[in-house]
Amino acid sequence: MTAGPLRVRALPSGPDGRPTAEALARAAAAWATIEAARPTLPVSRTWAWTRAWLTHFGPRIAHELLVVEDAAGAVRGATLLTRGVRRYGPLPVRRLHVGTGGEPGAERLCPEANLPAARPGDDAAVLAAVVAAARARRGWDELRVERADAAALAPTVDAWPAARVAVETMPAYEYRLHALADDQDVPGGLRGGPRRRVRTSLRAMEARGPLTLEWATDATAARGVLEDLIALHQDAWRAAGRPGIFASAAFAGFHRELAPRLVKDGRATLVRVRCGDETIAALYGFRDGERLRAYQSGLRRFDDNRLRPGIVAHVLAMEEARRRGVAVYDHLAGDARYKRELSTATTETRSYALRRPRLRHALVDGARGVRDRRAARVRPPAGGAPVAGTAA
Repeated sequence: MTAGPLRVRALPSGPDGRPTAEALARAAAAWATIEAARPTLPVSRTWAWTRAWLTHFGPRIAHELLVVEDAAGAVRGATLLTRGVRRYGPLPVRRLHVGTGGEPGAERLCPEANLPAARPGDDAAVLAAVVAAARARRGWDELRVERADAAALAPTVDAWPAARVAVETMPAYEYRLHALADDQDVPGGLRGGPRRRVRTSLRAMEARGPLTLEWATDATAARGVLEDLIALHQDAWRAAGRPGIFASAAFAGFHRELAPRLVKDGRATLVRVRCGDETIAALYGFRDGERLRAYQSGLRRFDDNRLRPGIVAHVLAMEEARRRGVAVYDHLAGDARYKRELSTATTETRSYALRRPRLRHALVDGARGVRDRRAARVRPPAGGAPVAGTAA
């Protein structure tokens, strides 16, 4: 636990606004100190994630590297502050993000647990210190702390003026593998309707050929599975008339750098599922202690809607994850049918925005309210384009 006030130090940047070589070395040393004390620090807060962001998004997105120290000069935390602009029609809203963020909409990484890196027990104090430093910066309309557990954010955001806080809440679905009895399989832990549908999906796919799962354990295997995932993911999006998120060179480059390293270190999973000789799915997730966060997928398209490769792949991956010591299989925030069907518990994540007094906020809120009311009157189609990170 921290003792006494914390000091936030901004590491030096060069004329181009990017961290100097000295700053990168100091940041790497700070993160190494934190990660040595906290080996299960969520992947999105690690130096590997941050360094990949600096390489692939840093040249285009303004940012600062911050290190948090106690009165004795010991490192207690570290993070990025990143800047982005969200446009609502002609209205730009300048955003200052705690942690990685600010990517254009078609390239967003959407990290979960997106808080500063902090030593054990220091999350609240480090976040409060970083937010206080961020509030002193100029040139922003919204200060954003995003996609984190509400309890972790409460000590900081509860101190913000309520009238100036915008809150976005998203359901998050998870399968608690640790609650299964020894003689239960993954489908057996589901509710009646989802259990029957999952077993039907498994039987329909098994009728085409035997199902096998490959779990990558080294960097070479990880690269192969990731390329299969990208190809399947992009094929599904292009079939829906959309470019797909891996069309972004920055997004694809970020994960091509990060995933093999994390797999080698046991902090990421890449799995390939085959039906007979055909690859039907590839899944990509992050391992945070006993929690596996299912992040992205690539799925083969079938005309027969009884064939649901995403359901099949996640069930097989959950069974294998259980054997490998995973207690919670986290489908992450966002509502989707497959998440509801393959979960045994629901939580929520929250994003908070502290807004400076601006007329544009009232105009944006009014326009979004009109849009939402119109959308509520329109019946959604039976199908739709695939959503990034989902497995239909």
